[in-house]
Amino acid sequence: MTSFDPNDSTPISQIRQFVFCPRIPWFQQNIDRDHKHPLWVAQGKDYEERRESLISKRPLFKNGKAVGYSQKFDVAVSNPTLKIHGRVDLVLETKEETIPVEIKMRTDKPSRGHTLQLMGYALCVDKPKFPVRRGIIVAGERQRRYEIRLTEVLRQDFLEVLEKLRETLVQPFLPHSAASITKCMQCEYQNLCQDRDL
Repeated sequence: MTSFDPNDSTPISQIRQFVFCPRIPWFQQNIDRDHKHPLWVAQGKDYEERRESLISKRPLFKNGKAVGYSQKFDVAVSNPTLKIHGRVDLVLETKEETIPVEIKMRTDKPSRGHTLQLMGYALCVDKPKFPVRRGIIVAGERQRRYEIRLTEVLRQDFLEVLEKLRETLVQPFLPHSAASITKCMQCEYQNLCQDRDL
């Protein structure tokens, strides 16, 4: 078992997982076992690779071609002050702003966890000269685009969830989960939750 050190940098993807169910990042941190990711993880990576070619051919936001922008896929990002890090699917840069983009295959509409994950990436790529005011989530097989306004309220929500996540990771006991049966049936750790009535 590896204990969590609060001084370590936290993966931003754990924010989304924590909102889905607090036990997922706790299991990742505390259960020592050979873990195999489910098939849908590989499918998601294949989906992202296919989307790269499609996204490269058309703009992701209104007047994108007129404004002009550069784009970088699979960008490693971090914020040493907040001690967070991750890999954002796509970063768009115009002459006035930076726009983080996340690609999600297994959802038709972004959840709170997806939005907070996007906010985390925004806090890593934000620059005084190129501020982050919005982000984009591309969701589902139809590649629907959701523009997310990255407000101060959303930033505070992210920071509060980040603090709760870190508090959960240092506790020795399995955290409470209010996840629904629907959520549990999707979870790769369901066999470890002996108190869940599936």
